[in-house]
Amino acid sequence: MKRTILISLLVCFYAGNVFAAHDLDVYFKDVKGPVKKITINKHEPGGNSVLIYWYDSIGRLAEYAYYDENGHILEAKVRQYSINNTYMDYHYNDKGIIMGNFERVQMDSMGNILVKKYYLKGKHSYGDSLVYNEQGKVVGNYDWQDGMYKLEEVYEYDSLGMLSMHLTFFQGKEFKYTIEYLPDGSYIEHHSEKNGKEIRKWDEKYTVNKEGWLIKIKSREKDSRFSGFDKYGNWTFWDDKSDLPIGYFHSTYNRTIEYYEE
Repeated sequence: MKRTILISLLVCFYAGNVFAAHDLDVYFKDVKGPVKKITINKHEPGGNSVLIYWYDSIGRLAEYAYYDENGHILEAKVRQYSINNTYMDYHYNDKGIIMGNFERVQMDSMGNILVKKYYLKGKHSYGDSLVYNEQGKVVGNYDWQDGMYKLEEVYEYDSLGMLSMHLTFFQGKEFKYTIEYLPDGSYIEHHSEKNGKEIRKWDEKYTVNKEGWLIKIKSREKDSRFSGFDKYGNWTFWDDKSDLPIGYFHSTYNRTIEYYEE
């Protein structure tokens, strides 16, 4: 779809709570400063691709598109906001809007996401329902399955309101990590994966520099490094190496950020 057609649908965005410090999408799209556009060139074992995020003049995400190395759309959404704390994400491809494929998100008056509903071919396919504590932090996420919501994620916080534990139930497995905060602002995630009686454990250390910017993620299987920070503290290069049981993977991400002031 041509950009001029999409402009009529571009509206505001609210990021809500950041659920996991290591959420890939968070690293991609969350930036500081009057961002206008983010372009990420991904070089991965499966091939090259490009991610683009567009923002409005007050910093709200308006559109997202994911292209393969030939410029064809792999996934794309444009966001439409309403006045009743609801926004819609409409999917589109090279031919235009995909009728019936969209997400409907309901928020409270503070902008916290309450319910996400995903529709495929016009039918409610899956979704999430979130619960918050008195401080406005998410404590539970319920996944819509087989016509009902089932608990999928649990979050706990320490006395300072910092995330201390995250538990996920997925395909009969339990994934859990607790967070140990260090004096310099860095932190360690102590992970465990439970599959029946089998338990696998590992640690991931998240290192920040003196400005508080994340610069490294390190574990037995992972070595990720961020560099090329701009004046707002946003990274422009990410080198990610993973040595997993299924193989070794090395990916790099070059991120270009355009600001409204430029």
